[in-house]
Amino acid sequence: MARKNIFGADVEGSVGASAETGSLADIRPLANLDRPLRRSGPVGAFSQSMGSISEKAQRAADLEKQLAHGQTIVELDPALIDSSFVPDRLEIDPEGLNSLAGQIREHGQQVPILVRPHPDADGRYQVAYGHRRLAAIRQIGGTVKAVIRPLTDEQLVVSQGQENNARTDLSYIERTFFALRLERRGFSRDVIMSSLGVDKAALSRMIALATRLPDALIEAIGPAPSFGRTRWAEVADLLDNALKKARALKLIHADEFRALSSDSRFEHLFEQLRAAKPKPRSG
Repeated sequence: MARKNIFGADVEGSVGASAETGSLADIRPLANLDRPLRRSGPVGAFSQSMGSISEKAQRAADLEKQLAHGQTIVELDPALIDSSFVPDRLEIDPEGLNSLAGQIREHGQQVPILVRPHPDADGRYQVAYGHRRLAAIRQIGGTVKAVIRPLTDEQLVVSQGQENNARTDLSYIERTFFALRLERRGFSRDVIMSSLGVDKAALSRMIALATRLPDALIEAIGPAPSFGRTRWAEVADLLDNALKKARALKLIHADEFRALSSDSRFEHLFEQLRAAKPKPRSG
């Protein structure tokens, strides 16, 4: 019997006509990650690598091929497509976007994006993955190639997270903030673990850290790809001081701060917080 992935597609056989809406236990990771999702067992430690970068890129390509196999690829007006209801990116790197747009302009769009019919707006769609490709084609102009699947909310966020995880595409803070956003939306820890490819302990650490950081600060700094958990935890420790937290929230609104790159914004904020000395108590 052919295995089914989270979209109800037969990976080894023909593709099903509709998305699977069964229990969470029936969900399978994609791109040759065919172990079943277990409620009490680890999905995979965050610290463990899925392999080399080339292997991850191949897994992402395999995932996309599985989804596109046997599916009708259509061309859609980008104006009809909305972002995922749970953002995973804090910002899109302009240089990377320009490079991608140049590749698509020269070679065409090689891989379709995955969308679902918008649950609240007839005639519109939501992206499961392919946000950068969509942004690049909006920059170029023209239609975007897409596969349309009737995904549930859980299937959408799992595919969204897995595709980015396969490409090592998101920074640590983007993955961490994405986890927090999913939890705020009411998704179970099982779904979030499957989406991000982390175990229960790693996910708990990620969400605990994200809750210590103001949303406005995370969004103002952006992805900061050069900095991982240790440095963000240091920032969170500094923000435990109320005066430093107030200083940080004021600093992120300065024009000079916004003009910096994401990594530079992180470094600047960190140095300002570390240099700031609490005022001595009077009396």
